[in-house]
Amino acid sequence: MSKRSIVAAFMLLSLNACFSQLTINYLCLPSQNQGDYSYFDLGNPVNNWGGLRIHNTYPVIKTSFNKSDTLSTKATFSVFDTTLCFIDDGFGHESFAIPNDTICIFFTKMQKINGRFMLSPGHPSTWFHDFQYEGKNKYIYSLFDSLAYYTGSVHMVFVPFNSDSLTLLSFFDKVTGVYRARIDYLERYSTHHNIPPNIRRLAACEIKSAYILNLLKPFTGSRIFSYTDFPTKYIDTLKTTTFNDPAFFHKTNLYGRAAMDHTHWFQNRFIGKIHDENAVFKNTYISLNAKRIDKATKEYLLSSYISRWIYKNYSSLDTVLALFNQNFPTSPYTASLDSLHAIERSKLNVTADQALAATISDTTGNRMTLASFLKNKPVYVDCWASWCKPCIAQMPYSTQLEKAYGDKITFIYLSFDKDKLSWQKKMKELSIQNNSYLVENNFGSPFARYFNVNSIPRYLLFDKTGKPVNANAPRPGDTATLKKILDNLVTAQ
Repeated sequence: MSKRSIVAAFMLLSLNACFSQLTINYLCLPSQNQGDYSYFDLGNPVNNWGGLRIHNTYPVIKTSFNKSDTLSTKATFSVFDTTLCFIDDGFGHESFAIPNDTICIFFTKMQKINGRFMLSPGHPSTWFHDFQYEGKNKYIYSLFDSLAYYTGSVHMVFVPFNSDSLTLLSFFDKVTGVYRARIDYLERYSTHHNIPPNIRRLAACEIKSAYILNLLKPFTGSRIFSYTDFPTKYIDTLKTTTFNDPAFFHKTNLYGRAAMDHTHWFQNRFIGKIHDENAVFKNTYISLNAKRIDKATKEYLLSSYISRWIYKNYSSLDTVLALFNQNFPTSPYTASLDSLHAIERSKLNVTADQALAATISDTTGNRMTLASFLKNKPVYVDCWASWCKPCIAQMPYSTQLEKAYGDKITFIYLSFDKDKLSWQKKMKELSIQNNSYLVENNFGSPFARYFNVNSIPRYLLFDKTGKPVNANAPRPGDTATLKKILDNLVTAQ
C-alpha cells in the first residue's frame, strides 16, 4: 500500500425495532497523504426521501484531509434497508448501504491524463480518488466502481445524441450496446463474486433506468421528432417500459428520475402529442398520480416532479400545486414547494439593474455591488461555496485562467456561503483572496433570482460594457472552449 492514503470506514450497525445504526469512522494518515484537500462523506441514500430532503435522517458530515494533519471523525446514521448510496468524492462513488456491516476503504489520489481524471480511454472519472474496498462484502461495494471502469459511470455518463453525426437508429444501437455490455458485465461479476440476488436486482434496475434516460435524450431538446422518424424497436422499447415497483423508487438513484422523464417527454409530449409545455407539465402530474404505487411513494414522486420544474413558472403551476395539496393535504413537502414557488415568482419582478446592484461584501465587511466591477474590461464571475465540491474541483482551472489573462479580464469569485467563516477559510486554502466576495442573501439575492442561479457551480460572463454575454458560461475546466470565448472578448476591446 505504498503511497496510499488510508481511510477506514467502519459501518457498525446494531439492530433496532425499525432501523439499524450506521457508524462510519474516517482516518487519514499524513505520511501517505499526497497533499490535496479532499472531502469524504456518505451521501444520503435515495430511500431517505431524496428530493426535497424533508425526512433527512442522513446528516451530511464532511471530513477533510490535508497534507499535515491526521484527521478522523465519526458519523452515525440510521439505515432502514439495503439501498444504493453515494460515497462522496467529486460526483460520488455509487455504492450500497448495507445494514449491520463493516467496510474499509483505502483510497489514493488519481492522476490526471491530459488535464482530466480518466477511468479508461473514453471514460471520464466522476471521482478524484481510486477506492479499494475491504471487508466481507467488498465486492458488493466495489460493483459500480468496477462497472464504471468498464463502461463509464452509470449515473453520470450517457451517450450524447447529435443529429449531425448519429441517426436515431445508430443512436439507439449505440445506447443499447452500452446497456447490454453493462448487464453482461453485471452477470459475470455477480456470478464470479457470488453477489446476492437483491443486490443484483438493485444494480440491474439502476442500469436499466440509465438506459431509458439515455434513450430519452432526443426527446428532451427543442426539436420535436415525428413518430415515423424513429425505428420501430426504439419506440417499442420505450412503450413497453413501466415504472410500477415502489421499492425501486426508494432504493435506487435513477428509477424515479427515469419514471418522471419517461412520462413527461415520451408518454405525454411524444405519444400524447402535447406540445404546449404548460399542458405537458399538468398532464404529466396527472399521469404520475394515476400510477399504481403506494401513496407515500406517489407523494415523494409528485413533489420531486413539481420541484424539478417549478422554476419554469408554468401557467398551470397553480393548478398542479392545488391538486397536490388536495391529494396530500398534510404533506411535509408542501411548505418547501410553497417556498420554492414564492422564490420563483419573485424573480419575475427583478430587473437587470437590480440584479447587478445586489450587495456583495469583502472579507473586511466592506459592501459594494457587482455593477461597480462591470466596466472597461470583460468580467468572468465564478459562483461557488465552501461546501460545493464540484465548485472546488474547478478552482485550479479558474486560477490558471486568471493568471493567463492578467489584467485583460477580471475574475470575480462570488461565494454563496451562509457561514462567513467557512467562506474565508476555504477562500484562503484555494488562494482566491483577490476579487473574492460574499453574496448577501445568497440564493435569495436579486442577482441569483434574476440570473436563475439556483445551483452551483455557475459561471457568468460580461463584456467590457457590463452587458451579459453568457449567463451560463462554460466551466473553467472546459478550458479550450472558454478560452476561445475569452479571446474574442479581449480582441473586441
